[in-house]
Amino acid sequence: MLHWLYRTLDILADNKESIEKHMYNQRISLFNTTVDLVFYDVTTLAFETQQTNEILQMGYSKDKKFNESQVVLGMSIDQDRMPVSFDIYAGNTFEGHTFKDSIEKMKKEYQLGKVIVVADRGMMSKKNIEVVENSNYEFIVGKSIKQLKKVNIFEGEFIEIAKGIKYREVEYENKRLLIIYSEERAKKDRADRLRLIEKAKKMLEEGNIDSKSKRGAKKYLKEQNKQNYILDIEKIENDEKYDGYYGIITNTKLSPKEILEQYHTLWKVEETFRTLKNYLETRPVFHWTPKRIKGHIVMSFISYIIQRTLELELEKNNIEYSHEKIREAIKKWNTLK
Repeated sequence: MLHWLYRTLDILADNKESIEKHMYNQRISLFNTTVDLVFYDVTTLAFETQQTNEILQMGYSKDKKFNESQVVLGMSIDQDRMPVSFDIYAGNTFEGHTFKDSIEKMKKEYQLGKVIVVADRGMMSKKNIEVVENSNYEFIVGKSIKQLKKVNIFEGEFIEIAKGIKYREVEYENKRLLIIYSEERAKKDRADRLRLIEKAKKMLEEGNIDSKSKRGAKKYLKEQNKQNYILDIEKIENDEKYDGYYGIITNTKLSPKEILEQYHTLWKVEETFRTLKNYLETRPVFHWTPKRIKGHIVMSFISYIIQRTLELELEKNNIEYSHEKIREAIKKWNTLK
């Protein structure tokens, strides 16, 4: 029996693209809808092994771990949290390098109308923005305000857009740039920084500063002389100035409020990944060969679409059912043999 299950994974892997397209077409037909808003993000899937191959590689995971074999999963979903397509990359792939493939695939394989691509700042290099524009798509993406050139984010009048949130719009490299200030985000930024400062102080006390990485608490330490570190007060004070500020760059003609709303719905991708990883138990993965890994993820992709379809059908009929309740209901089904 187990042998046949494994062979099924091989079939799923061999037919990944046709399965994706078929399920997309079925969704469009079933719900009589169009896809005009696409959210894109990546996550990592960990494996219970230290071995590697062409896609199974050691990399820095979304769980902030360096010591696990993993693959990188890139996925685009629509406004209803329904996946459009996904691709699998080697575990040491930089997430921004996955974006071009996804956009070109959507352009070639799917008959999409006017599309707005929404993605986080880690995804959107200048080249990736060019890819979107060359596809005649629009975009809404995060922009690191610390990397902005020739723009003083603290100057000019800010307009309140919602309670505790204000913005200022400027032109930046022939695009619209919204500089956002959020009171809630400012509190989070401050709390995150204070936590890292405390960790940096502990590193100094214990003399445990071996990591070559500048990530995390070590960014608040500077080398005074060889093997002698001190707290970087200048860095801390500079970061403090940016508490609560972030940028959004776009080529759309949407209002600032609409842009902010669409950008904030990136949580839909994160929610999809959480469901795949935890509820559908896509990870940890216990397959080692590239084809079996691919088949395993295709199976999870199909399972998620079925689950999300049930959720949407229930919502249409004003029935509130979480995916946990759906799963429990399915477990109670009895089938006739």
